[in-house]
Amino acid sequence: MEIVNAQGQVTLYGPEGHPVSTGTVPGLTFNAATKTFSIDTSDEAYNTLTAGQTKTISTHYTVTDQFGTWDEGEVRITVTGDRVYEGGSAKGTLSTGLDQVFIRDTAGDDAVDVNMTHGLRAVGKDSLGRTYVVNWNEVYSSNLAAGTSPTGQVQVHRLLSTGALDTTYEVNLPSDSGELSFTAGIGTSNYKIRGIGNDGVVYVQHSSSTINALEKYVSSSSGIQSGGNSQPVSTRDTAYNVTLDSKTSVIQGTSDGKLYVRSDEGSNAEIKRYNADGTVDTTWATGTSNKLV
Repeated sequence: MEIVNAQGQVTLYGPEGHPVSTGTVPGLTFNAATKTFSIDTSDEAYNTLTAGQTKTISTHYTVTDQFGTWDEGEVRITVTGDRVYEGGSAKGTLSTGLDQVFIRDTAGDDAVDVNMTHGLRAVGKDSLGRTYVVNWNEVYSSNLAAGTSPTGQVQVHRLLSTGALDTTYEVNLPSDSGELSFTAGIGTSNYKIRGIGNDGVVYVQHSSSTINALEKYVSSSSGIQSGGNSQPVSTRDTAYNVTLDSKTSVIQGTSDGKLYVRSDEGSNAEIKRYNADGTVDTTWATGTSNKLV
């Protein structure tokens, strides 16, 4: 199946290469070069939605030849009101300029199933007015006796100040079991985003039973990488690494790459500020001013 034109026209091609069926999903466009979908949610099919409301648009297709029906499938788009968030407050509704959104086809069958009910979350904004959003790219899912165990990675994408997707930018965190969680930070249980710099660098706290460290991840040189159950490359700046002890947690990151880190020492809590290069900022909160009793 190919989704080819700017009007969101869905065209299905048969094995001989000719179109056999078409249908329209409101506001949907597809970039064949980057294999990315966008939904213009200012389309009248969506812009009446309010916070918490959802709507599913379906286009069903059937392919036939001289021997009868041989294949069928469906394009399903689910959107929700107030989808892009910053912290606990709504950043925009479906009628705002930010609602040109990026989604990726990871369906392994004929159905392009795009579920946006849980939405994208804004995790930062830089000095140029660009907004950074996160989503979960599921590479595969295993059905275990206890349930489904998905494997994939957290991805960070960038919306320009116009609301358009920046196709030159994509940061992928390492492959992990998921899915995307917003508990105690945004990410998976092992990788939590703690800050995003003005240059698009993503600062991550990597925590497991054997490690607690700050790491830095940068955009892929190719921008948005191919989708469709592929596993994009994670690009880590290995020159940056800050080892934290088990009693340490990251409080806040800033757009200039500085990170505020709390550590508990006995009955006291101490806050340190780390520079963008991973060193402790010794000019900040000197003496006892950084200690909380």
